[in-house]
Amino acid sequence: MLQEQTHNVPNGDSSAPNTSTEQRLHIPKSILTANEKEFDDELQVTFGSLPKNIHGHVFIVGALPQPQEPGSQIYNGDGMIYRIDFGNTNDVITAKLKSRIAKTPCYYADKATQTEYYQKYQFRSYGLARVGKLGSRNQLNTGFLPMNGRLLVTFDAGRPYEIDPEKIELIQPVGSTSEWIGAFSSLQRSNSIFLTYFTPAHPAYDFENEAVFTVNYSTGLSRILPQWLRQIIKPSIKKDFFEGFTDLVRYRLNTGKPELERWRLFFENDDPVIIEQSLHQIAITRDYIVLADIAFPLEISQVVFNIVLKLVGLENLKYFPKDFKRWIYSIFVKLRKQQPFTNLYIVRRKDLEGDFSTDSEPRLPVNKVKKLLAKKVVIPREVSHFIADYDNKNDRITIHLAHNNAWDVTEWIRADDEPAPNNELRADLAGLVVGPMDVGFLGRYVIDGKSGALLKSRVVSDPDLTWSISLYTYRALESLGKIKNIYWLSWGFSMEIVPKRIFEAYQNYEYRGLPLENFNTPGKYYDKPVQLLRLNTELMEIEDRYSFEPGYFASSPQFVPCLEANSENVEGSTNGYIVCTVFSDNFNPLNSTDETDEIWIFDAQDLKKGAICKLGHKELNLKLTIHSTWLSNLKSPDNPESVENLRYQSVRDDYHEFVKKNFPELIDFLEQEVYKKYASQESVSPSEEKCSRIES
Repeated sequence: MLQEQTHNVPNGDSSAPNTSTEQRLHIPKSILTANEKEFDDELQVTFGSLPKNIHGHVFIVGALPQPQEPGSQIYNGDGMIYRIDFGNTNDVITAKLKSRIAKTPCYYADKATQTEYYQKYQFRSYGLARVGKLGSRNQLNTGFLPMNGRLLVTFDAGRPYEIDPEKIELIQPVGSTSEWIGAFSSLQRSNSIFLTYFTPAHPAYDFENEAVFTVNYSTGLSRILPQWLRQIIKPSIKKDFFEGFTDLVRYRLNTGKPELERWRLFFENDDPVIIEQSLHQIAITRDYIVLADIAFPLEISQVVFNIVLKLVGLENLKYFPKDFKRWIYSIFVKLRKQQPFTNLYIVRRKDLEGDFSTDSEPRLPVNKVKKLLAKKVVIPREVSHFIADYDNKNDRITIHLAHNNAWDVTEWIRADDEPAPNNELRADLAGLVVGPMDVGFLGRYVIDGKSGALLKSRVVSDPDLTWSISLYTYRALESLGKIKNIYWLSWGFSMEIVPKRIFEAYQNYEYRGLPLENFNTPGKYYDKPVQLLRLNTELMEIEDRYSFEPGYFASSPQFVPCLEANSENVEGSTNGYIVCTVFSDNFNPLNSTDETDEIWIFDAQDLKKGAICKLGHKELNLKLTIHSTWLSNLKSPDNPESVENLRYQSVRDDYHEFVKKNFPELIDFLEQEVYKKYASQESVSPSEEKCSRIES
């Protein structure tokens, strides 16, 4: 039987709004800017000292700004991968930072089309996406997947890529273009080279069988376009594509030339599983795979409408009054509210070995597809990210998650937005994700894997601490069993980043935890600072926390285990450090600017005492970073020459035949501006032969 309990952490009077203007959250503008410089240099200690037992390599990824597209959504940008290396030289602990842009084939095409000669193919940023006549960008700016020494970098709208952890250089994508189904294939395939592939930014790694699990899916145009646009497009679109599909994909490593295996998800009544919002994450347990349809609703209408404006010469509506622009957006780009619940889909891993062929041919051309049964579980409230215990004894699946209540992270501040009633709006933060309209929750849920029944739930919420919760980290080795402690980052709350349209859309939120008066009391406000929290998952209590001062903003928390983390007298899940990026607009003595971006290190066993070490660099300028991971060692592939050949040949094989057939005028462009960027110093001559993929 489902039992839910909500616990509030005692922390003083949390219901009284703050009234001192000196205590405003004040989100620093530095989170919107970044240095595109790729560098390899030592970080300087600006506070405290580096702990002697910190080690390994922290990887962090973020999106670079698009300088020609001011106000574009903050996550729309080329992925910059940062690696912090902790070392010991002559008993001196050091920290070095190396950064490289994730340079996909479309990255090089984008750069080339910025020149006058290829200007007609130029890519432009429209809201969440960057598109052009050649297709859409795979920006690889979201997350990582460590795979026993190997590493993937990921993006929600593109294939994940394996990277060389040492060089921070792309090696190859997971699967070829012929093995993936584009999200808009009926529209893109004949007139685009670079397709959009909807796939989780958080795939899962099966460490026992050395395989990657991900998903290739489409929400279908019926779910992501406004009604007026559906009626225009529907007659020319195939019915199957219009409704969407969801395919579980397995990519086996170390098999010589791995191919993607796929299973199409259906329910017991033979209805297909269709993602309503976004399949941002999946997780695996010993016997099950869990897919989550989370609260990142796709706002494709924003992209399409801005493209239409550009085509008719009204780009950005810059020649019209703000009131007219707001009216236009209210008619053609209506806000798509996220669902106040979360759909989970559960499949049994042993069913992957069955031979359940589909009754008809696949809706879109793929080599092989099987039918796979899924159980649906509905959880009240929205979910941003989740983690599953690997252990599922007696078919009990335990899931830990964050509820991002009334927080629409696919919406951002626009230059022409109006402030919410009785509040101010930070127009200088145009492009930043909007703030939430309610306090969030942290939850633990137990599900019967066989039946899909929700057995138990327990949630914790605090009106001072649990705001804008999404990013997390924990001791990775706990994936072998049960997760005992999770470190969550709360981005706090301020009405300075809540536009009127967001306030109105979520003012009647059905799971409201705080009364609406807290958000719009005249002359008062309800700001809450950024918090780093440690949740004990067994007790479901926040046992430790650090509150950042107003004017500081943190992101990308990463657990780094101590060298002696296996000591018998130390609890392993807290024996380590939390490394994160921190932003402020304070004066930076290292570079004499008013932007201070740093790397802070916390003792994971004592967050409340604050950072024990802060690291900086005179050229360190980070845009808001996203996810992170940690590797104990760096290892490049064993055969560097084979990898160099693979880099060139895999990208050429991906596109050459299609380009030769559909874009013959661009053969030389792709050869010179894209393929050869992956060639070795000796250069690789074009070859029609397929190149084998990496073998360990």
